[in-house]
Amino acid sequence: MNRPVSQHTFRNLFRACPAPVRTALEKWSRGRIVRRRMGPEFGGRVFYASPEAALFWAYPWASAGIDKELMSFCREFVQPGSVVWDFGGHLGIFAFSAAHRAGAEGAVLSVEPDPFLSRLMIRSEAERPSGVAPCTVLTCAVARAPGFATLEIPERSRAANALSGKSESTQRGGIRERFDVPVVTVAQLASRYPAPHVVKMDIEGSELDALVGGEEVFRACRPAMLLEVYDHIRLETTQLLRKWGYRLYDAGQVAQHRAEVDVARHNTLALPA
Repeated sequence: MNRPVSQHTFRNLFRACPAPVRTALEKWSRGRIVRRRMGPEFGGRVFYASPEAALFWAYPWASAGIDKELMSFCREFVQPGSVVWDFGGHLGIFAFSAAHRAGAEGAVLSVEPDPFLSRLMIRSEAERPSGVAPCTVLTCAVARAPGFATLEIPERSRAANALSGKSESTQRGGIRERFDVPVVTVAQLASRYPAPHVVKMDIEGSELDALVGGEEVFRACRPAMLLEVYDHIRLETTQLLRKWGYRLYDAGQVAQHRAEVDVARHNTLALPA
């Protein structure tokens, strides 16, 4: 009988492969698209993925809902009718999970600058089941000011896509492609879309820029936020969120044992005081 394997286990098996094998698999993955399903908790929704975004998706029995911190955040803070903004939509795992929990009265906005990934999300949204929130997908980046920026596509996984000069990841394996993408601010988004109750932000080092460009919005609507925070922006991000009256927590802590932290973690839960 074929049983699901955790992404953590799969990643460890992949890392144990000889380097030439890993490189060959990564090159094989490029451009490949697979049809997968969300976990039962999120209705078994169909979505489209690519092993180019994470080789885990090449595994035939891979399903969404495997990121524990992401799913815990979704369960705790996305309620029926919630408006959810997802910065760094990737394949839409969080966006579609949130859409299921928010229900037909909710709304999801997902921002993803990589057109390869955003097209997969749009294709998945075209098969949206009834009773879940619609998900609007925007193919753009978010920063302090509108304009254009250069998006870098790594040699290895598209999960490490980042705007030029922002990522501090050592796992990119070099850059195989660069191209310009449009950039918007959170303030611009708020002028067109309903303000969020919940925000997830994983944009590879551009989080501080996005927060600064949306200060008035975030100070007004005060959403619960899950943020990835790199070392080079950790202190500034902490100071900004403190100024807005947020309390910071390690996103890996379970709710009943949650203790406030002094400085933002790599995965930070930010809640209005």
